[in-house]
Amino acid sequence: MANIRKRSENSYVFSVDLGFDAKGKRLRRYKTHRISDKALLKTRKKLKDHLESEYHKFKAEVLSEEYIKPEKMLFSKFVVDWENKFAVKKLSETTLNKQLNHLQTHILPVIGHQQIDKIKKIHLIDLLDKTKRVDGLPLKSSTKEDIYKVLKSVFDRAVEWKVLKTTPVTGVPKPKIDDVEESSVYDEEESSVYDEEESSVYDERRI
Repeated sequence: MANIRKRSENSYVFSVDLGFDAKGKRLRRYKTHRISDKALLKTRKKLKDHLESEYHKFKAEVLSEEYIKPEKMLFSKFVVDWENKFAVKKLSETTLNKQLNHLQTHILPVIGHQQIDKIKKIHLIDLLDKTKRVDGLPLKSSTKEDIYKVLKSVFDRAVEWKVLKTTPVTGVPKPKIDDVEESSVYDEEESSVYDEEESSVYDERRI
C-alpha cells in the first residue's frame, strides 16, 4: 500500500491523508510501527496482512479524532500552561502556593526535563518512593499525598486538553497518611475553616 512505507528492517511508517488546510497545505498523520516478531518478517503474506491490519487501526483512530499527535512538550513546559490556564483560576492562593512549592521542590527536579508523553507510571512511583526533604530526611506521608494530588491535577488537565490520551497517574498507589500524622496534620485551608468554626461556637456560648 502507498500509505505503508518500509523504514528499516523491522519498522514501517504509516501515513493517513487528511486533505488540505485553509492555506492549501496537505495534512497528514504519521506513525512508526515496529515489528518485534522476527518470524513475521520472514513471511511475506502474513507480514502484508499484519501491516494492513495495523494500518487500518491507525487510520480509524485518526479519522475518529481519537489519535493524538505526539508532541515534544517537556513536562516543565506543560506545567506553565497548567498554572496559567487552570491553577491560578481554580485554586485558592494558599493551595496554589503549596502546589507550586511541591512542583519546584519535589517534582520538576525529577521529571521536569522529560517529554510529557514519555512519562510512565513507574517514573511517578519512583518519584513518590525516593523523594526526600532538602535535608535528606524522608518526607512525611502527608507531603507525599500532596505531591500525588499535584501530579494527578497536572496529568488530568493534560488528558482533558487532549495533550495525552491517558494519565500515567492511573494505577499509582495514593500515599496513605500515617495514623500519627493524621491526628496532627491539617491542610492550611482546613485549619483556617476549623478555627473559624471553633471561634463561632465559642462566641455562641458567650452569648
